Amino acid sequence: MAINTLEMATLFQQSLDKQMLVGATSGWMEANATQVKYNGGDTVRMPEISTSGLAKYDRDKGFNQGAVTLKYEDYKLTQDRGRTFHLDAMDVDESNFIAAAGNVMGEFQRVQVVPEVDAYRYSKIAELAKKVEHTTEAEPAKTTILEMLDDEITKIQDVIGENSGLVIVMSTPVRTILNNAKDIQKYFERSHREDGNILYGRKVFTSEQELIR
Repeated sequence: MAINTLEMATLFQQSLDKQMLVGATSGWMEANATQVKYNGGDTVRMPEISTSGLAKYDRDKGFNQGAVTLKYEDYKLTQDRGRTFHLDAMDVDESNFIAAAGNVMGEFQRVQVVPEVDAYRYSKIAELAKKVEHTTEAEPAKTTILEMLDDEITKIQDVIGENSGLVIVMSTPVRTILNNAKDIQKYFERSHREDGNILYGRKVFTSEQELIR
């Protein structure tokens, strides 16, 4: 008798990865991981590339030779987290197929894994931000959240440029205050993957020429 051979584990993991990308509020960070090299162990390698700047062009000698530098920086993995569950055929049958592996792992990922990944990512960003030294200058006090947000955006764009992508993560109470602000216009934007599935939705606030995502 012929026996079916199905790669269930691979398909199952793909579904969990998709759920992570859609369910996590930090899912937009996943795009930065495309160039990461990981071959096991507790270390990942991330590339950094740089080039020489412009040089004077000579009509007789042509271009000055430039150099491209590509190097990898090592980062240690600091979290070792996991959980195992035991389900046999009787558990699935007696629960009317509610306790099937797909349901259990989907719920575990949604309720436990996704919130913990979000919390760790944001706490790590906050930790790194606190280490950055800021110069204190005499400035008028910012009295509203919108003023503070515009001020922070200005400082960031002064460094990275106005055309660089900027994502702002805020708590629900802060978002509610901005929702009720009278000085901004609001619209809802949906991002799509190439296959047409909705990746996530986000509310965008505009104040004059500033675009706050």
